[in-house]
Amino acid sequence: TVRSSEANCVSALLAAPTEEECAREEYERNLAERLEQQHVYEGFENRLVELMRDSDAAMQRAEEQQQRERELQSSFKSAESRVEVERASATEASQSLRCALEAHESAKLRCREELQGSRGSAEESQSLSEA
Repeated sequence: TVRSSEANCVSALLAAPTEEECAREEYERNLAERLEQQHVYEGFENRLVELMRDSDAAMQRAEEQQQRERELQSSFKSAESRVEVERASATEASQSLRCALEAHESAKLRCREELQGSRGSAEESQSLSEA
């Protein structure tokens, strides 16, 4: 029976994992975990690169938009200045037209008065010559 108990001990020792086998299993678990972590890290890194690229593109679009806004603002100010110049010119032209119309009306009135005066003189002359 001593022999059978020795045989059982030997079988138990052979069936139990050795320290080397335990270390190998732990190493393989750690390696699998490390590979999974590496895969996750690479995914995060790729996502970060994508986000940075998108961010750069968004910043570029924002800068372009700001440049367009500055150009439009400049064009708007130029247009406002031209409008003010045109408004002043139109006001001056309107005043000149008013003055010209007043001068025209005044000249027409003088012409009528002169014409009536000439007719009156001509009628007087004719009356005098008939008398």
